[in-house]
Order: sequence, then C-alpha cells, then structure tokens
Amino acid sequence: MQENNTQCCGTQENVEQAVNRLLQDAFSAQPQDAENVWLPEAELEETADGMNFRFELPGVAKEAVSLEIREGELVISGEKASNSGKTEPLRRYSELSYGRFARTVRLEKGLLTAKAAASMKDGVLTVFIPKAEEAKPVKVKID
Repeated sequence: MQENNTQCCGTQENVEQAVNRLLQDAFSAQPQDAENVWLPEAELEETADGMNFRFELPGVAKEAVSLEIREGELVISGEKASNSGKTEPLRRYSELSYGRFARTVRLEKGLLTAKAAASMKDGVLTVFIPKAEEAKPVKVKID
C-alpha cells in the first residue's frame, strides 16, 4: 500500500522535489578533509514530531563513534578498524571501507538539539531530534 503524502506540496512530484531538495541541502556540508575519510550512507526523515537521521556504519562499534551537535550541524565521526589478521595475505581484494569516517548534516531551525537522542543497533546509528512546539504543523479548523 503506497501512502499518498501530498498535503504539503500539492502533487507527488512536488513532494519528491521537496524531499530531494531537503536531502541535498542537509547533506551538502562535508568535512574539510573529505579526501581522507569515507562517508557513511545516510537517510533523513521528517515527521510531525522531529527529524530522524540514520547512518549505516557496518562493523563499527558504538564506542568508536562520536556524535556532536554544534553550530547548527549534526556531526558524526569515528574510525573503523581493519579486520585483517596479523599475517599479510598473498592476495587481497576489498570493497569495504576502513579508516576514518565523518558526516556532517546541516540542521533546520526549530529543532530542540538539547533533547536529541541516539542509539546504535546492527550497524545503524539512529538520531532523533524533536521539533520545538512552534515548528510543529498545526491543523486549522475551517468554519
């Protein structure tokens, strides 16, 4: 069953354009030394109550992840250690990412960053930041 969410923008195409624009704006801020880090895959969802962010960090222990909110940005960083053993392999092919990672997301105004909550399960870091009451949508009754 496909949900029809056209209330904010009028048509499904406009909704998709708005979401794409939101994602591009939010995920455009990247670390200064982006060449030396890998970027975790990310997902963003806005609900009536706040913003949900999910970052894929397979093989990364939660103790190796740093999460900060500063100057209007959500910043995750850390390091994923290589799983290679003490012996040097004769041959190796890998598409896995190791080493330092970082991802910076610009936050919209109207979020209660002091009430942010985060958890990590099965290699996915989830961050929820609630909206301030004045930023939540309000239904207006038509008389």
